[in-house]
Amino acid sequence: MRQLIAIALLSIFISCSKADKQKDPRLMICVDSNSWLTQKQSALSGCTCLTAIYKGEYLSQVVYEIRVIDPLCNGINIVYKTDGTMLLNSGDQPAYQFYLSAVKNLQMVWSCAR
Repeated sequence: MRQLIAIALLSIFISCSKADKQKDPRLMICVDSNSWLTQKQSALSGCTCLTAIYKGEYLSQVVYEIRVIDPLCNGINIVYKTDGTMLLNSGDQPAYQFYLSAVKNLQMVWSCAR
């Protein structure tokens, strides 16, 4: 069940048009409207557990993290490279703790509305 939730949480993100930003002021970054991140954002937009996307720099590369931030939900946080390839997840605690200590400029760029 947790894997199913994690897979559902993997679906996300944004477009760059000014009209879209006016519709949803929570969108703070621009990505290609056909990107994997846009698809994930769309899949998460009707969330039951509050979920957010963070953007940061990890080991000199831009990364995106999909994080469950709802205190009533238990989930796995997943870090992706900009091409949509999974880099690591919070199920591997040593790797995730290293990521948390090394990531820079981590900022929330989107969250779903419940």
